[in-house]
Amino acid sequence: RIAGLFCLEVGLALRDFLRGQVKGHDFLTELKFVPTRVAISIVLRELCVIGGKIDLSRGMPIVHINFLGYDEQSHRRGPSSRFAHWTLKGIDDSIARLWRAAHRSEWRNYEVWIHSDHGQAKVSQYSQLHGYPLQHAVEQCFDKLSSESPLARPAAKGGIQTQRVRLLGGKRVQRVFAVERSEDNDTDGVVKVAALGPVGHIYAPQPLSEQELHFVATELATRYQVPIVLTVESEQCLRATTSDGDYYLPKDAAKLFGAEHPFLDSLSDDLLRLCQHADAGDLVVMGWRDGLTPLTFADENGAHAGATPEETTGFALLPADVALPPAGSRYMRPHDLYQAALQYMRRTTSQPVSRDKVRATSGNELRVMTYNVHSCIGLDGKVDVERIARVIAQANPDIVALQELDLGRNRSLGMDQARLIARKLEMEFHFHPAMHLEEEQYGDAILTHLPLRLIKAGPLPGLADKPGLEPRGAILAEVTYQGQQVQVINTHLGLNSRERLAQIDSLLSEDWLGHPECRGPVIFCGDLNAPPNSAVCQRLGARLQDAQAALASHRPAGTFPSRFAAARIDHIFVSSQLAVTAVEIPASDLVKRASDHLPLLVQLRLPQPETYSTDA
Repeated sequence: RIAGLFCLEVGLALRDFLRGQVKGHDFLTELKFVPTRVAISIVLRELCVIGGKIDLSRGMPIVHINFLGYDEQSHRRGPSSRFAHWTLKGIDDSIARLWRAAHRSEWRNYEVWIHSDHGQAKVSQYSQLHGYPLQHAVEQCFDKLSSESPLARPAAKGGIQTQRVRLLGGKRVQRVFAVERSEDNDTDGVVKVAALGPVGHIYAPQPLSEQELHFVATELATRYQVPIVLTVESEQCLRATTSDGDYYLPKDAAKLFGAEHPFLDSLSDDLLRLCQHADAGDLVVMGWRDGLTPLTFADENGAHAGATPEETTGFALLPADVALPPAGSRYMRPHDLYQAALQYMRRTTSQPVSRDKVRATSGNELRVMTYNVHSCIGLDGKVDVERIARVIAQANPDIVALQELDLGRNRSLGMDQARLIARKLEMEFHFHPAMHLEEEQYGDAILTHLPLRLIKAGPLPGLADKPGLEPRGAILAEVTYQGQQVQVINTHLGLNSRERLAQIDSLLSEDWLGHPECRGPVIFCGDLNAPPNSAVCQRLGARLQDAQAALASHRPAGTFPSRFAAARIDHIFVSSQLAVTAVEIPASDLVKRASDHLPLLVQLRLPQPETYSTDA
């Protein structure tokens, strides 16, 4: 694959080289760019994919991969060039291959996060516009400041296109793509300019007074047309010198960068941190302000690290359950992504907000889920408790009724699945094993972060003439929410129609729904293995209401099988005191792979305590 792509990219690079010659570009610079773009855009990209696949197959906890191809191409030809977009297609294909490898991993259930670090802006080169590089302009300003100590230094040439390729080889490669270096004894008393893009730093050979700094800044802005020259005015203020005069940040941020800049509220703080950094220059030059064409001080057609909206904008494609900034935030900072990663890895030092406190401020809404997890064995054949827990966590339910949980069974690696899921969700639980096979158990559970009390757990009747049927059971528990007691029943009925009728009759009797402690609001959950028009659901519907059918704005949907969800056999029935306000059946790719059933989520509104009777 690498050999084929290498040959293709070499052909495209040579074609691009010839086009550059026709347009009058420098011969040597264009020739050097041929191996550079092939090494970065093809060889390094493919090696990264191969290394990523190896790490994924080994089950490494975190695999981070950075693709540089687009950045390399857009620096040279511009962010909108066809060659840059060609590289983007290759990166998209690489991400797709890594995505598939992540989902095939036998050791971990990986999440794939895709994010960029910045954008790029189409820029004009300062040296081409003015006929001399920034180094020359700085030298002239310092010469005028101090004619006694002429500060001469050869002007820096070239850009950053060959910086990365030097890292791919040893001394031989570095001889071809050499960096111009000055001996230490030649740098004393010489002004230094570090400007490899639209932002540059100027280091004076000796400390300058505030008046001297302002003089150099004014000369650069007015005589040599540098868009902005920044100096530190105080701990909380920057002086921005332009050809129109002095501005002060953060007060004049809108005048400098435009009132419509998407990150105007953060721009001044970031620039202040930049200029106050220990390694920052005495003067910081910027190649753009509102109303001007973006400039770069390097030999490049696309640039980043500046303040234009294109350069300061990135993107992130993240799973739905990633902890992001509050809803009021207009955008996400890199620090927010960093904190989200820490929280996902459970390495954050901040204390999570209590879920009870969150619910207490959100009214009297109660979220209930029923979910047949199929022993946590997904459609891919993997036993993955963490995946099931993530599916549940994405829906953020208060109460969860789970069916088909294993405890100590060989097929599920001997795990106590109910306990593991509850631990990952930080919930309490009660598990009832409907079936015992020596040391192995199999049954249902109720999980919640609310106060939980077990009322009853036991078997359901089978058929005397069919003793080989799988045993079934139910569990009845009381959940306390905002001072109110809510009874929750979770069950998994049999596959035989006569068996299901006997079991639902038992559940409607005084042993379960008629139990002396089963008073007030009731929630009946489970995999009934019966459609809505069956005798089982009709008998249950005479006592309770079907949550999916009770919500007028919702069209009842199926929950099995997860890939197609044609049958509605997982149900939530509620008593008349509970109002159904929302129904959701999550069906993301993760959910469809996690089990052969889809979870059913219902949001209920509890009545005020005085509005319902305590009679059965």
